[in-house]
Amino acid sequence: MRSSPTNEVLNIAFVVDGSGSYRVLLPPVSLHFCLIKMHILFSTANVLTALVHVEFINLITYGASEMGSYFLVQPPYQSALEDIEKLYPQLSVSHHIVTDPVYTRCADLMPVGDDMLAKFYYTTRSRRRTANFTVFISNAADCDGHASAFLATGLRKLVLSVTPVPDLEDKVKWPTRLETGVGNNGVVEAVKVLTGLLGHFNWTTVAVVCEAKRPNTLGWCLEVHKGLSAALSGFNMPLVKVDGFASDTNFTAVMVELNRLTRVVIYYVFGGTIRKLMLAAHSINMTQGHHVHVLAVIYRHPIFGNYSWENGDHQDAMAKQAYSTLLLLEADRSDQLPAFGTDSYYLREGWRNVSLSIFNTSYSRDVENFHLAAAYAMLMMTAQVTTEILHSNQQDLLSDGAAVARKFYNRTFRLRTGNFKFNQLGAVSCLDYLLQQFGKSGQLLLLQKIQPEPFQMREVKSVEWPGDLWPVPNRPVCGYDGQDPACWASSAHFIGTAAACVTSLVPIFSLGIVFFLRFKREQSDKLLWWLISEDSLRMRTVVRILNF
Repeated sequence: MRSSPTNEVLNIAFVVDGSGSYRVLLPPVSLHFCLIKMHILFSTANVLTALVHVEFINLITYGASEMGSYFLVQPPYQSALEDIEKLYPQLSVSHHIVTDPVYTRCADLMPVGDDMLAKFYYTTRSRRRTANFTVFISNAADCDGHASAFLATGLRKLVLSVTPVPDLEDKVKWPTRLETGVGNNGVVEAVKVLTGLLGHFNWTTVAVVCEAKRPNTLGWCLEVHKGLSAALSGFNMPLVKVDGFASDTNFTAVMVELNRLTRVVIYYVFGGTIRKLMLAAHSINMTQGHHVHVLAVIYRHPIFGNYSWENGDHQDAMAKQAYSTLLLLEADRSDQLPAFGTDSYYLREGWRNVSLSIFNTSYSRDVENFHLAAAYAMLMMTAQVTTEILHSNQQDLLSDGAAVARKFYNRTFRLRTGNFKFNQLGAVSCLDYLLQQFGKSGQLLLLQKIQPEPFQMREVKSVEWPGDLWPVPNRPVCGYDGQDPACWASSAHFIGTAAACVTSLVPIFSLGIVFFLRFKREQSDKLLWWLISEDSLRMRTVVRILNF
């Protein structure tokens, strides 16, 4: 049985030096993991001199199992607090982390997240320092985004989240919401890119394959399919769901069905699933260059698996050949992996080092995780907009989250982590997309840079296609199963015509044989005139004697 809720506050300070390394200053207090929740407070030091106090309230999954979990995003949050203290001295900031070591995955936090956040907000109001501006932030998945979305909207407080909502354009429903991830706006732009790509190559019959048992990926896939179906009205676009993690899934049967439906397939699946599908395709000759397989990558992160053909097993050679017909389509997130020696590089290296040294959580420097940059950006962008409001003598706007949210629309924030560009709805706009292919060498090659809107393709390198014809025709002449009725009709017409011709030729052919045999006989008689039988000679002799 759980005890009654309590709060234990831990203040932690991180100091970054010029090389990007962190030193950690821990106060002499112990941290108690209470049964209901844990409240951790981070704040800037300029409490007495600041003119405006901003508080961020952040419900989050504990540990590091999710891309936006506490052990991963706390270092970026702390970097933002340090930069705010230096760049915006008129602001003091407190960051309230609400979490519980029991809840390490979204599926665990989802059922209790609404209650946890509401209890914290209302039961600690008297103990929290009075804030001029309250902001709810969410940097994990739907598990904590749901709670912050509805509580913040109901309170008319600004909310920044990486979690998408399907109807962000409804500003009556979402007046205070901003999205900093690859959420619904990412779906919209993915639909635009795929629509343009299909039109460019004149592919009108396309199948979409979704990962069946992973809710986030499935949801994204279903939204893309819905958007494509609406954008390409009249096109044939079947939907296939596949469970890439089940041991009894028949991947060959899936590919046989796809072969019956189309020659162009778009996949929203995990790395391990696409490998199983491509190996199955190879086994039934669907990787000879007559089919196009397009893998739409939502995001590159270890939780999505390995998207390369190379797995270090006995099937690598077969997979390499199969992947030659696989095109990878993904948003250009090159700013997630900044060049060595840049400020952004050292900043991210500092985050990585802190996650390892303080939280015993490691990840390689080539891992993309947009949650890290989003965590830093949420605080920095809010600080910039708050300062602008303060300088324009509009401090009363801070009580209206909707008015503050509109300050983010249609603008680009230039930060140490890169640019964050918001559209007219308050969602971060993606940059270009990349169309890539595993070339003959097995290396991933960049073929096209694609601008979503207005749609534009800029060729970087020609495709290395294993088949005779590129682009692959939309459909075979006699259909995908060779049973096209049109081909049946033409075949029947051909057979009928041939039969009629044969029938009409039979008499002519018969007469020809008769005349030919007669001709041969006559010719034989002429050629053998000198061959006279013995009886003929005897009779002629007898006749002559009688007449003598």
